[in-house]
Amino acid sequence: MKKHVIPVLAIAALALAGCSQSGNDDSSSKSSSGSSAPQTYDAPSDATTPENNKPWSTDEGGYAEANGGKMKVNFHADPTPSMQQAIDSTGGALTTSVIAVEVDNTNGSNEIDGYDLQVVGEDGSTTEVKSANDWAVDKGNKIDDGELQGNDDAFTTVYDEAQDSTARPGAKNTQYFLVDKPLPEKVRNVTFEGTSLSFTAQVVPTSKKNDYASIQSDYPGA
Repeated sequence: MKKHVIPVLAIAALALAGCSQSGNDDSSSKSSSGSSAPQTYDAPSDATTPENNKPWSTDEGGYAEANGGKMKVNFHADPTPSMQQAIDSTGGALTTSVIAVEVDNTNGSNEIDGYDLQVVGEDGSTTEVKSANDWAVDKGNKIDDGELQGNDDAFTTVYDEAQDSTARPGAKNTQYFLVDKPLPEKVRNVTFEGTSLSFTAQVVPTSKKNDYASIQSDYPGA
């Protein structure tokens, strides 16, 4: 599946220009999200960490806002049937974690569409979680190159289903992000990188969503 997605690399580059460089779960990836190896950063101690940036459990979920829309983040989502079929076709070669972002853009002013999530664990390690689109392209290319055994058509189906993932003003949808390793149990910082208008949305614990606007400055990358 030699599809090279998202002619938004230039836009994505603008979105990331001000952010810390993050890692990729697979250094040999040929997807359009990039191919940099994972990086680890020193996490600050609780004594020097802003109250809102202390580790919080991914079981709680997260909340974010962008372009007037609201987003609910589920760090432990089930794969869609097509994703599960693609994963199963590799015969156990993939241990994939799925994040689902439920977007409510009913009152939004612009489109909301994400190309990855940056997840900083309690220990400071950073994981890039790819959009379903990019994840499928990466795996399809690996199958084509003989680096992965699996059903290329199954990954193409995931790719096709992810093509209309944009939540336009007045609409709601669910956007999926995948990484082929377990996610940390606790996180310090999570950012949602968007394609439309190159936005970056900070994810906060669900319990703090009512204070979202007032606590953004306490999160790195906000």
